[in-house]
Amino acid sequence: MELYLKRDFKYRYTFGHMIHTLFLDLDNTLYSKSSGLMDAIRDRIISYMSNIMQMSDKQIAEVRTYSLKKYGTTLIGLMELYGIDKHHYLDYVHDLDLNDFLVKEKTVIETLKTLPQRKVIFSNADSGHIQRVLDFLEISQFFDCIIDVHVLMPNVKPQPEAFQKALKAAGLSSWEGCVFIDDYLPNVQAAEKLGLFSVLMDETSMQEYPRRISSIESIKDFTIKEQR
Repeated sequence: MELYLKRDFKYRYTFGHMIHTLFLDLDNTLYSKSSGLMDAIRDRIISYMSNIMQMSDKQIAEVRTYSLKKYGTTLIGLMELYGIDKHHYLDYVHDLDLNDFLVKEKTVIETLKTLPQRKVIFSNADSGHIQRVLDFLEISQFFDCIIDVHVLMPNVKPQPEAFQKALKAAGLSSWEGCVFIDDYLPNVQAAEKLGLFSVLMDETSMQEYPRRISSIESIKDFTIKEQR
């Protein structure tokens, strides 16, 4: 089975262009947003800033807004502004029992198993969290490369430099033949500008983007066609 990009004149992609690599985000992409895991991590971030850094609610809101806008993540903002220990922060915010949020999805496993392309994790999360989630979902064997926040620092998605670092880390020289899947609209829009064929993971179908899927299982139906 060979997989090909669909013809899309508006976005200037060529029909028959063989896909060789899939770049996939992790959180809210390889598992459902409705799991609540990212909401729980967000609560842990706020808890860290409140209980460990002794910030007021007003400070937390201001620092998070500034950090996300300027740096792309709260972590990098806190490192730049306050010099926090990134390992202590990451251990704290990810101190959650995955059993409370995630379930192993056989359909996700089967989808990843049947796609012959190389698969790369491209995430703003850290490798410890990424590996723990992949192992829990029993899908780590499908990925031969993990590109995490430590590889991307000081630039993370959606900054253009992050995509160039990801390309290099994956051992590639161009985005030709690659597909990028992410749940955050600014990330897919940034990738699009760089010439990377991008697909938005959108469970709610509430975001405006020409190529959207509601689950990882539907990637074949939306971006590729089978040729036997």
